[in-house]
Amino acid sequence: MANKQVCPRCGSSKIVEYDTTFGCRECNLEFQKEISLDLDEEDVLSIKEMKGILDELGLKQNSNKLTKLNDVLDMKESFDQNKHKN
Repeated sequence: MANKQVCPRCGSSKIVEYDTTFGCRECNLEFQKEISLDLDEEDVLSIKEMKGILDELGLKQNSNKLTKLNDVLDMKESFDQNKHKN
């Protein structure tokens, strides 16, 4: 990747790159690469923040698509937690 990724939340360059996401070693948040490219830094939400919004609004019970998204985020979060332990 030509451009070095920085954390949209804290501005740190201590980034761990994954296939579709990147994580910040400073603030321990993870972000979707595709979303972070399309938005200004102040508008980018971490995966944890997106999941929290879905949970808070209760949308995952009202929509199959949002439920599936929540399931994918849960699996991604679980996978990444295991990956960081190793």
